[in-house]
Parts: sequence; C-alpha cells; structure tokens
Amino acid sequence: MGHSADQAAEGSLERALKENRPTPGLYWQASINILMEDNPMKTTAETYDELARLESGPSRLGPLLTNWWEHLAAAAHWLPRLAFAGVFLFHGVGKFPDLAGFAGMMGLPVPVALLVALAEMAGGLGILAGPLLRRDWITRLGGLATVPVMIGAIGMVHLGQWSFVASDTHPMGGMEFQVLLLALGLWYLLVGNGADRPGRA
Repeated sequence: MGHSADQAAEGSLERALKENRPTPGLYWQASINILMEDNPMKTTAETYDELARLESGPSRLGPLLTNWWEHLAAAAHWLPRLAFAGVFLFHGVGKFPDLAGFAGMMGLPVPVALLVALAEMAGGLGILAGPLLRRDWITRLGGLATVPVMIGAIGMVHLGQWSFVASDTHPMGGMEFQVLLLALGLWYLLVGNGADRPGRA
C-alpha cells in the first residue's frame, strides 16, 4: 500500500515538472518519500542535500526558470512603451494650461499648437492602448502621431547640436533625446505590436 502511494506521488511530481508548474509542497513531500525509501539510513541533512541537487538539475528547476523567464520577456515590451507614452502624455497634457504661451514661444498659431498637444496625447494613449486592446493598428497610429511632432521639435529647436545639455546657441539643449523619441515613434509605426507579440490585428 505504501509503495503504491509513493509511486502515485512520484507520478504526480513528474507530471507537474513536465508541465512546468511550480508545486513546492508536492515536490518536497513526494521527493522525501522517494529518497527515504531508496535509502532509509540517510540523515535529514543528506536528504535535503539530495533534494537541492535534484532541483538544480536541468530536468527539474531548469524548465521552471525558463518558463518564468519567458513570461517576463513577453511583458518586457511594456518598459519602452510606458517610458515613451509617459513622455508624450506629460508634454501633451502640460501644454493645455497655457496653450497660447506655448504657441508664442514656438512662433506657432494657436490652432497648430493645439494640434501638437493633441498629437502628443494621441501618441501616448495609442502606444498604451494598442496592446491592451490587442489592435496593432492603434499602436501604429500612436507612433505615427509622434513623428511630425519630433521632426518639428528637432527642426525648430534642437537642430545643430547633439548633446541634450543646454548651451548658448541651444538654450533648450540639443537633439539626442528627440532623435531617440523619433526613432521609437518610427519603430512603433513600422512594427506595431511586434511580430512576437499577441494582439496583431
């Protein structure tokens, strides 16, 4: 009867490991039973050492770590998305309290300044909404909305100096940050949610 129970526990353990399901309670219970049955004279310390060795083997812990790593990698696209969207939402929303002041500083008509602020907001929201709604075209439109904004910012303010540090000739700094944002906007326009992402439609 005891031997059958150990065999059942071992079978459940193997199935769980093959399915990459973390089952620490089941693992330790079944493993202790199996190891102690193989060598009843083993001490507790020796049994734990054996379990640690088994856990570190590629057939045990490896698949579990690989599975979790793949989940993290699949969600990593949110890192540039959140940063990119945060920049454009911050600047877009920030223009509305003094839209006329922004227009005057840049030498733009107020309607054009309004379009810039709306494009920044649309870009940030689109980059976030695309994967959430599983719509590739929303991400592409979000990237597209930011491209003319960045081209305008580079051409009107930052062109002629690379470093972002303010100088006498470029009191608002050079174009390195804006070039990076432009490149990301073009990337989202061309790639959308990405070939390896869910939600391409």
